[in-house]
Amino acid sequence: MWELLLNSKNTLNFMVPFFIRKDVSKWINKSCKVISHKVYKSNKGNYGSKLIEYKKNSIVKEQRVLSSRCFNLKHLRCTLISFVRNYQIKTLSNQIINKRFYSLNVELSSSNKSILHPWFVTGFIDAEGSFMVVVRKSSKYRPMLKDYLLVLVRKNLKINVKKQITNKRSYSSVVKPDSNNKLILKPWYITGLIDAEGSFIVSIIKNPRYKTGWVVQTMFSISLHKKDYAILELIKSYFEGRGSINKERQDSLHYRVKALLDLTNVIIPHFEKYPLITQKRADFELFKQIVFILNNKEHLTSEGLAKIVSIRSSLNKGLSPLLMENFPNIVPIERQKFKTPKTFYPDWIAGFASGEACFMIKFYKSSNYRLNELASLNFYITQHIRDEQLMNSLISYFGCGIVSKRSSKLAIDYIVTNIGELTEKIIPFFNKYNIIGEKSKNFNEFKKAAELIKNKAHLTIEGLEEIKKIKIGMNKGRKT
Repeated sequence: MWELLLNSKNTLNFMVPFFIRKDVSKWINKSCKVISHKVYKSNKGNYGSKLIEYKKNSIVKEQRVLSSRCFNLKHLRCTLISFVRNYQIKTLSNQIINKRFYSLNVELSSSNKSILHPWFVTGFIDAEGSFMVVVRKSSKYRPMLKDYLLVLVRKNLKINVKKQITNKRSYSSVVKPDSNNKLILKPWYITGLIDAEGSFIVSIIKNPRYKTGWVVQTMFSISLHKKDYAILELIKSYFEGRGSINKERQDSLHYRVKALLDLTNVIIPHFEKYPLITQKRADFELFKQIVFILNNKEHLTSEGLAKIVSIRSSLNKGLSPLLMENFPNIVPIERQKFKTPKTFYPDWIAGFASGEACFMIKFYKSSNYRLNELASLNFYITQHIRDEQLMNSLISYFGCGIVSKRSSKLAIDYIVTNIGELTEKIIPFFNKYNIIGEKSKNFNEFKKAAELIKNKAHLTIEGLEEIKKIKIGMNKGRKT
């Protein structure tokens, strides 16, 4: 039999095993004896071959063909070898070649497996390889791509394209690269944003399949406008990819973490290390107690369930009518009050303002001005009345502004309207500690209007019209 090396240029041919008793050349061939080599023209030379390792260091070069046969419910693998006519082989194909033939470009690894030489791979890639980046248009990923570029490339994160070309990188103060050079939000920014938009939710649902007749579910959640999808992605990345991002309503998305293990090992440790500053911290502490009760399996008893209901009655808005009806004798646990710190972390302010701050342009009719109309800028942050101490602390922190209670007496505002205070204190602060996401666009337009008013341009018809154009493109008036 002729045996060729693996890199031989001769076409390999299909050896046809004989499986019917038949007289050939005055003798009878036994079943499965190879008696001929057969190649169809359509198959010849068009199929790649591969190295197959059998048993101890036995190498067989195998080539796939279009057809296969099954004998007695067993599959027979056929192997192509070098071109030979009318040569009889008495053994099956996987036993044909017991000698080892290696190309100079093929080596044996430590595990006795055939591997290509590294320089052979490099040379082959130099000849036939490609390195490609594919950008596809997709409506599914448009919001993420669009907002991600707005958040990470434009001025709101201060990544200058020219600086990137020279390998000099500049990041927002609230965003930093990790060890893998991946952008992540800073911890205090996360806490500030959760103080503004986050929720700690405990649901007690009636379910007869459970021993107590009730099931307890815990969840950490934050909801933002769908245009701020990129921020939710950064938050999810910060929390090690736990939880999921889903559509909540037509224009909003929520990021939620429900798994008890994730809440225990990822979410709760963050807020213990970087605690909330608003009175939402009391909700977190109650939420944490319930999570620990669930971890200890106490909720599976009537006593443990009653304890959870007692804690839940002081969490957020209290018990639902259904729970009050089924647990009439529950005494609410005392809700803890926390003092506002004397100072704030700037990143917390940036995160909190990204959720709660509002930048507005207003116009007033006034006969005291030549144009009978006045443009005014307002920066304000609104909170529940229980955070009145926090609002007063912002006056001390920024050194400007006032606090005003709303007529409902359930909310309170921190307000700055003086153009000097806005341009010298508020705007410089957020230039350094950036608001990110959709609200950053309002801030950028707000700055343009502030510059016009500072330079007295609002006292002219042209300047006033320019400020009106800016106002149209802010908040709900913005189309993109």
